[in-house]
Amino acid sequence: KYAAAHKTDAELVRETWAVVSPNLQAVGDLFYEKLFAMDSSLKTGVFRGTNVKAQAQRLMEMVDGAVQLLDQPAALVPVLHELGERHAGYGTVAAHYPVVGQALMATLRAGLGAALTPAAEQAWGRVYGVIQEKMLEGAATPKGQELARKYEEKNAPAASGKTDAELVQESWALVSDDITFGDLFYQKL
Repeated sequence: KYAAAHKTDAELVRETWAVVSPNLQAVGDLFYEKLFAMDSSLKTGVFRGTNVKAQAQRLMEMVDGAVQLLDQPAALVPVLHELGERHAGYGTVAAHYPVVGQALMATLRAGLGAALTPAAEQAWGRVYGVIQEKMLEGAATPKGQELARKYEEKNAPAASGKTDAELVQESWALVSDDITFGDLFYQKL
């Protein structure tokens, strides 16, 4: 008799991903539900003003693409570096990555149930570890640091202690129900 061959991390990840990937939107929605349950500050911070439904779809398409490239590090690593740079510009910091990994694992557990074997869960953990490492490397590049600086400048609280977006929302709330203001606004256009 032949001993069962051990599967690679890429094989285990692909097999389990194939079970949940037919409905990327549902997987993405569940991921963000788990993520915001684990760290609600992300919803009002990094994801403030984001169409989470659309973001869920985009994220799962990115995961799907990464799963396909697991055996092609020369193609995958530059993509992960660029994602890290871009995410630095969205306000993502190193402390966010572990909770994202936890939310991913919770999503996979919920979506796969018993199909997420201990070996597959460990494979996902190792793969996410590499994704996190390469994205953080991207965030640390000069471009990533510049994008992070621009994000901080744009989102820094004003002297009032509020961001520009909060100030605009508050001032708009003062006039948004006033039809006279709307009429005057359109007359002046």
